[in-house]
Amino acid sequence: MLYEPSRALLERWLPGTAPHAVQRLDEGFRHDVFRIDTARGSYVLKIAAPPVSIESVLCAHQWLTRIAARLPEVAAPLAAPDGSTAIMDHGRLSTLLPYVAGEHPSRFRREHRVAAAHTLARIHHAAATIPDPPPRPGFPSWQDLDWRRNQWWDWDHLRAALPNAADAPEHVHPATLATVLDRQLGVLPVAVKELAHRQPWETHPLHGDYGPGNLLIRDDRVVGVFDWDEARLDWRAWEVADGVWSFSRHVRRDDFDREHAREFVAAYETAGGIVAPGERAYLVLLMRVRLLGDALYGLGRWQRGDEADWDELAAYVRALETLEGVDSIDEG
Repeated sequence: MLYEPSRALLERWLPGTAPHAVQRLDEGFRHDVFRIDTARGSYVLKIAAPPVSIESVLCAHQWLTRIAARLPEVAAPLAAPDGSTAIMDHGRLSTLLPYVAGEHPSRFRREHRVAAAHTLARIHHAAATIPDPPPRPGFPSWQDLDWRRNQWWDWDHLRAALPNAADAPEHVHPATLATVLDRQLGVLPVAVKELAHRQPWETHPLHGDYGPGNLLIRDDRVVGVFDWDEARLDWRAWEVADGVWSFSRHVRRDDFDREHAREFVAAYETAGGIVAPGERAYLVLLMRVRLLGDALYGLGRWQRGDEADWDELAAYVRALETLEGVDSIDEG
């Protein structure tokens, strides 16, 4: 059943302002999103599906508010009349944001890739000024994550269940996915642990899911950065790698465009972002680790009873195998 915001919840957020339109924008496993139009203006109401930790959400809101104070394109959560930026209603946590008009950027347009890289550099510069940020509850860094079993997936259960996945289409072979993922799980988390001891890594709050789907652009300029649900305290290089993959991905080859990848990093540096030589050398490895995490996260949803996107999962696994033989974005 679809969740709809109650009149009582809307009144808590916007007292005395009867909305004249409530439009569903998105429906997902993590949250429902609505556009709320009022005489005062338009807003976005995001309602998270349970379970959700208010302590974790408020930690991300604190980071976001500090970053938004320096970057107008970052949409900070609005405060209710009681000063809270999150309201719990019948087990669901809601957040109110300003509505921003725009379109999602295209990774095929150079102007959009450059604008996204410039914005990421500015976000990182602002995030690095947050004094002594604590780890976000429930969101460990990638190097501290228990890759076999955590709140998002249980690999032992998945490895046993995948060969018998009856809902997979004929062209996807879940047993093969299980074999590849099991092999990658034996390699990539170990490589991350080794990296952690090899050199100091610049660490500060990250957006956590920096890609076209969470950006809005207008006139070739980023005007909105949303969905900080995956925000966490971690290595800066993770997010650079994430941005590189998101804006240079070559879907048909299960690979990435080297020229676009280097262009993204160059634009990031031009805007003041820092990519140390040691970070640049491992961007592809970090991309592979993130792909592994995305695949396991999607399978974790399937494990909990949600419908799996088998084509997307298979694409992640193919990309993992393709990138296994790539050492650097500077190859090719």
